[in-house]
Amino acid sequence: MKTLKSLICILSVALLFGACQKPDIINDEVEAPETEITEMNDLQIDKDFDWKTTKDVSVKVEGKLAAAVLIKGADGNVYQKAMLTPGQTYETTITVPSYVDEIVFASNGMSVPTPISNNLVEYTFN
Repeated sequence: MKTLKSLICILSVALLFGACQKPDIINDEVEAPETEITEMNDLQIDKDFDWKTTKDVSVKVEGKLAAAVLIKGADGNVYQKAMLTPGQTYETTITVPSYVDEIVFASNGMSVPTPISNNLVEYTFN
């Protein structure tokens, strides 16, 4: 009986170690570059690469009532505060991060997300 328990214990340990082996990776390895880059001058950068991390966006907003408006990002960062005058368009240019694709206009308890199209955002409060 003691021999059977020892055999079961040894087989259990062998099974445990066999299950914990690292699997072989097939065709998923990343190839190392041919030359090691050690200095900035060694970098090869496409001539069309855009280094800018921000963009300028033209903003046009108007309303039928005199009211304050917040021009902000979807994350809540306020880019600008303005006072709307009835019948007049408020125009400005703001600088936002390159990845931002919409602006939020907030006025009188209303919050309106508006997409940026060709670096221009327009909205009219009714």
